[in-house]
Amino acid sequence: MYPRNDVLSHPASKELLKYAIEGCPVDCGANWTLEHIETAIQRGAHPSARTPEAAKACREEALARVKEKCCRLVDWETLKREGIPPNLKVSPIAAIPHKSRLFRMILDLAFDIRVNGELLGSVNDSSDKSLAPAHSMFELGNVIPRIVWVLAKADPNLPFLISKIDLKDGYWRMCVSEENAWNFAYVLPKLSEDEPTQLVVPDALQMGWSESPAFFCAATETARDVADKNFESKKEEPPHELEDIMMDVDWGSLPPLPEISDIEDSRFQKLLEVYIDDFIGLIQCKNEGQLRRFSRNILNAIYNTFPPPAVTGSKMGPPVSRAKLELEGKWELRKEILGWLVDGLNRTIELPPNKCEKLLAELDMTI
Repeated sequence: MYPRNDVLSHPASKELLKYAIEGCPVDCGANWTLEHIETAIQRGAHPSARTPEAAKACREEALARVKEKCCRLVDWETLKREGIPPNLKVSPIAAIPHKSRLFRMILDLAFDIRVNGELLGSVNDSSDKSLAPAHSMFELGNVIPRIVWVLAKADPNLPFLISKIDLKDGYWRMCVSEENAWNFAYVLPKLSEDEPTQLVVPDALQMGWSESPAFFCAATETARDVADKNFESKKEEPPHELEDIMMDVDWGSLPPLPEISDIEDSRFQKLLEVYIDDFIGLIQCKNEGQLRRFSRNILNAIYNTFPPPAVTGSKMGPPVSRAKLELEGKWELRKEILGWLVDGLNRTIELPPNKCEKLLAELDMTI
């Protein structure tokens, strides 16, 4: 993350620049003793990451992050000889089943270490929460209600087109300082017992850290503000390389609209929301040019907040996955948003059938 261009005019840009240059501020409490650290290392990964399949997936992901220069891999015995960083803390890595790949790796920073009957607070419990911009998350609970409201109040004769853009590897794009990264270390799962013990030290926010969402939302909410402002002001934005993917619209599926000359701008509604790493757009579109401008505004704001490798020199990929955009980012009349099916033609919101089946099955079990 490194704000540039229009994003620099946003009131939050100075804070974001500080995060980008110095790293997000981290204070995870008192330093651990060697005994605590060795106890945590001996425990190793969460049980979910100890199966051969999960351990292999965890190693592959960790080594890929090392290659991208998002992580460091250090040998534990070497670290002991050369000097253990005072704020080193070791938490268990967990392997969570994921819809698009076998596992998602999440660092269990809520795990409490116990040594000789003494309970040491987890990294999350010990973190100074005053350092994170908690206000950046205040609107998360209002995203779905606002979508419902705009569907309800808009002209029923004008359909909504809907898009969702997912930010790829979002937390990994928010750095922490080299010193503070030691708070988020974990043991690399071994494939055999004779392997040396190695620690993975992430140089970025971790999904399992309680303060990560606030820092990350500060950046994504800023990108949303900039995109929305530029669209409302009709600012001319440069073309974006991904906008044609979003513009692959089945125009023949849209119902006949009133003559454009008969439609006032005030009758059209649009909404741009962000829920952590999902940018959600709804728009009643007069023409292809208007839709392209909205798409361009959103993409440029994202790329001006999270610049691509060509700008930063990062080993990571671009902030928006082309493949994911082709699956979810095209403007459509009906799309799944935050677990709900939103219908821009019939103005309805409903649970997907698979979720209804799971809920009904659970209800049957309680009867």
